[in-house]
Amino acid sequence: MTTKRMPGLHELTRRTLLQTIFARGTAERERIMEEPEVPGRFRLSSLKFLPDSVLLQIVPVLREGWTARLCDDGVAYRIQDGGSGLVHLPPECRMAVALFDGKRTLEQVTQVLLGDQSLPTNGAWLAVREAFLGLVAQEVYHPAAPPKLCGGSIGGTR
Repeated sequence: MTTKRMPGLHELTRRTLLQTIFARGTAERERIMEEPEVPGRFRLSSLKFLPDSVLLQIVPVLREGWTARLCDDGVAYRIQDGGSGLVHLPPECRMAVALFDGKRTLEQVTQVLLGDQSLPTNGAWLAVREAFLGLVAQEVYHPAAPPKLCGGSIGGTR
């Protein structure tokens, strides 16, 4: 049995090159269209660009198999394989993390902090936002579900 070798792009004529690029693009597009849509896949790094109205609806959850605890400097976490780390957070952010229970939205956490009245109105949301995004950046926490934007979910890949 012989194997047909695909020529490198530098070995093709202009016409053949364009046909090859089109064929590869079409094949990739067909492959993507045949994949089942997997809800909940999006880039965690894109969360910081979402409007506050969307972020407020997110329920933060601890990454599966990880443990986390509050400490004097922030949040100490342990990874399933035994690794560990620390996310440094200021005191007002640690207050917010203490309320991340996997059930409350970021808006509900903000409301609880406002009830404490130790933070100004804007300061409570800023503390919650900073705590959540800081923990997301280290992949310790993530949204329980894809963020809702304009009636749909944000798509993409992790």
